[in-house]
Amino acid sequence: MVLTIEVGPEIEEKVRAQAARRGQKPEQYASELVAGAVCNADLDSESEMDPRRIMQLPLEERRRILAAAADAMADLYAADLAPPVEQRELTAFTALDFEPFYDYEGEDAA
Repeated sequence: MVLTIEVGPEIEEKVRAQAARRGQKPEQYASELVAGAVCNADLDSESEMDPRRIMQLPLEERRRILAAAADAMADLYAADLAPPVEQRELTAFTALDFEPFYDYEGEDAA
């Protein structure tokens, strides 16, 4: 089926950029976006990101959903990494190394 969709220059630029990053033609990338939106029309954004629901989907669909989520967050991630290391805000802790986690409260917290 041939479908013509008119989008503004901003959206066209984003589609072209994303397609180029994936090594695709803009038409192919846009087609995949539309197909993904139609296939997931019955899912709301919360249930789409539910890990149990995602694991029930075919591998290619899981990859598409996770890639779309990563693409959606790419600008925020880049913004977090933009300042020099010494100026970045600490945004995550890990307990994987079994070090204790301290929750600082009160006057000494800063």
